[in-house]
Amino acid sequence: MHRALVPGNMGDMDANEICRLIVNLIRKGVVLDVNCASCPPTCRVAVGDATDAQDAGLQTNWIPWMTLAASTTREWLPPAKGEQVLLLCPMGDPAQGVALRGLFSDIIDTPSRDPAVHTRVYPDGAQL
Repeated sequence: MHRALVPGNMGDMDANEICRLIVNLIRKGVVLDVNCASCPPTCRVAVGDATDAQDAGLQTNWIPWMTLAASTTREWLPPAKGEQVLLLCPMGDPAQGVALRGLFSDIIDTPSRDPAVHTRVYPDGAQL
């Protein structure tokens, strides 16, 4: 019988289950798809490598992403397919995951290397 993870019963879980939960707390991933029409807007994220037994791949269900502001002041800047994110999973459960975006990668590089410059580049090539 599998018991829910709540304080006080971790001793009932086997070591593999505890390791799986810890590994899933925070993982790097890539945005697979974005649904701007859902409420709240959501994305799907792929993490890990399905061919690596030590870092098995998984795909999340539709999960929300974090933005800079979401109250009386709001910012709308949805993630793009292929964007690298951190997947934050409360209790190690990807079904509760939230995507934290804004990681540069070897595929999507920084728009500048100058620490004194604030630059924003848009998909059409426009820069501020």
